[in-house]
Amino acid sequence: DQTGRPYAWSHSKGCNHWIYWDQIARFDFDNNSPYVTVHALPSAGHDSLNEIYLEHILPLVLTTRGFEVIHASAIQSPGGVLAFAAFTGTGKSSTAYALHSRGFPIWADDAVVFQIERDEVISTPIPFSVRLFPDMLSSIENSLFTGQAQKNIDPYRFQEKLPLVGIYLLERMETWNFQRPIQVTRLPLETAFTRLLPHAYAFEQH
Repeated sequence: DQTGRPYAWSHSKGCNHWIYWDQIARFDFDNNSPYVTVHALPSAGHDSLNEIYLEHILPLVLTTRGFEVIHASAIQSPGGVLAFAAFTGTGKSSTAYALHSRGFPIWADDAVVFQIERDEVISTPIPFSVRLFPDMLSSIENSLFTGQAQKNIDPYRFQEKLPLVGIYLLERMETWNFQRPIQVTRLPLETAFTRLLPHAYAFEQH
């Protein structure tokens, strides 16, 4: 977690994989089955299990199935999916929700899934829930430019894959003010790769 305390462990043996979530459950899966088996402690609630599975376990399982996953939020634009990658607390979910309030549907929150299909980067939708700090949610919804945002976004509404056309790496500027414009810089490919790598999900570290 953000204090440095381990709260989950993973283990593999051949094509079999296990994820142990502290005081909650063990999640078992293998490369030859589409199913994940959950062994939950009696004290683990259904809502908590569902949240952990969708937000943390499913993205890791997908990395063993040939998908790439990055820690990012995303919106659906007319040209395809635009993702916003950032460390926790930077504002990726807030950015996606603010754009959603201006008419761009939210595509993902916290985990953007994609793979290469016929020389094109294609994003696959997975269920998600949008979580914002209360003060940020209130600020967005009270803005003069908003009013169209949905508080309860249906995470299962997407049925089709879409091209991933852009990834923005967000950085919070503590000294930013309204007189200083937001800066957008196109990164060289090698710089973009190394900057994006810390935001990638990986079940196994090599």
